[in-house]
Amino acid sequence: MGKTVFQKTSPNRICQDLVKQIQEAIIEGKLKQGDHLPSQRELGEIFQTSRATLREALRVLEDQGLIEIKLGVSGGTRIRGANTDRISDSIGMLIRHRSVSLNHLMDFRMILEGFIAEQVCSLANEEDIKDLKLIKNKAKKFLLSEPVDWKPYTKIDAEFHEALARIAGNPLFKATLKPMYENIHNYFYQYLPDKPELLIKENYEDMSQIIKAIEDKNFIDAKKAAMLHVSRFHNLMEENELQHT
Repeated sequence: MGKTVFQKTSPNRICQDLVKQIQEAIIEGKLKQGDHLPSQRELGEIFQTSRATLREALRVLEDQGLIEIKLGVSGGTRIRGANTDRISDSIGMLIRHRSVSLNHLMDFRMILEGFIAEQVCSLANEEDIKDLKLIKNKAKKFLLSEPVDWKPYTKIDAEFHEALARIAGNPLFKATLKPMYENIHNYFYQYLPDKPELLIKENYEDMSQIIKAIEDKNFIDAKKAAMLHVSRFHNLMEENELQHT
């Protein structure tokens, strides 16, 4: 496989050429997810390069999420293929380290989540609606529970938004929203006022309106409800931040 896919590298750009050839082989489908690369010894012979240069190129490809390297007798280098892992990791890091402002988050979420809700209106089937209502029922149990606790509720809020992204069917939506909602609670905990009953009640009402609009296939109301949900919680966080500065 290796000798038919790869060529001898340029002496001046050995590492870059090696990385590029493997990238292109994956993009063109010559190497598919789950395939194994030849051993490092064989690759060294094919590319006519040193083990050190080869290991450097493989590290680059591993960092890009294109390959997986396992050590040991049963190890080797396996193709992972192009995926959205790096996008998710980068977004997760930005939010986890609060490298984006509240306004940046609101702008991004308003556009993305409004569009997703609009798309879901035409894509959601009966099973999807049922799944969304099950999540809403979980939210209602929190609303009725004593004592009301906002922090564990954020997982249900995340589940709802991730479900919408899944129904929308675009892998880039999922890659963007999943890490956002896995880490956005850091902003919630810092900036949202300590009013769990109010927060859960308003979140539940927003969730109910979004689901109703989707079930009615009302594109305008679905988009409006999703954007109102984002702006409502942004305004609460912004007001609370101003009170404590």
